[in-house]
Amino acid sequence: MKVESKQKAEDRTRAQELATRTGVPVWGAFRVIRGELSLNELLKSLMRREKFARLQQGGLAPDLAGHVASGALEEWRAQALQDMRNAGRVRFAADRIEIAHREKLRTAVWRFGQADWEVGQVTKSRTYDFRFQVGQQESDVYKHDVKMLCNPDDLSDLRAASGHDEQLHAKGLGASKDRHDRYRPSDKLLCTARDSESDVKWMFRDGTAVSGRVHAFGRWDMDLVLDSGTYATLFFHALHSNTEVSLSSSGS
Repeated sequence: MKVESKQKAEDRTRAQELATRTGVPVWGAFRVIRGELSLNELLKSLMRREKFARLQQGGLAPDLAGHVASGALEEWRAQALQDMRNAGRVRFAADRIEIAHREKLRTAVWRFGQADWEVGQVTKSRTYDFRFQVGQQESDVYKHDVKMLCNPDDLSDLRAASGHDEQLHAKGLGASKDRHDRYRPSDKLLCTARDSESDVKWMFRDGTAVSGRVHAFGRWDMDLVLDSGTYATLFFHALHSNTEVSLSSSGS
């Protein structure tokens, strides 16, 4: 017992000396002198704790703050994900077509090869396609054929915000099955455009276009908002890289 008490006293003295010399808490110093972790590991752990607390105080959700503090997620991207949640996108990879099917929403669809929007209902949603009923007619639609979705009540606003580019139309492009052919704006560029609240001309591969602001975005699509307050879903796979010009200038 005396030997054990003497060892404890020596450990306490060494821990207090280490804490005084390095500024680490005594409980952490005890772990170092016992060989449970190195001083460098302790310092890194304390830095993560401090960063986690700072991020949480700044309003970042605990799970996102934890990923940032551990180095698994960049802070700007975590903030973007937080903003998406606040804007109603609980999941960054949410499938809006699946949501329309699950909630039995009457939906307007604008797709390649169709001159105008079609109004109907998604009766079945699969990974790459879905069944869409217009009146009494049902057909299978590939998701990569869809440019936009919206509430049918908002069609007049969306049509008014739409445009056309003859030069791009002349290229004869349509939907692309190959991901390498597609243009997807970077998250940083989308965040900048959202923060600037500037109108962007979103150019589709077939030469059609729509103008509006970034409200929120996910992995595959974004929520577009018009000056009238109308919202619609725009799919990144339908965009042409000409969009980059308008998108880049929105943050300047």
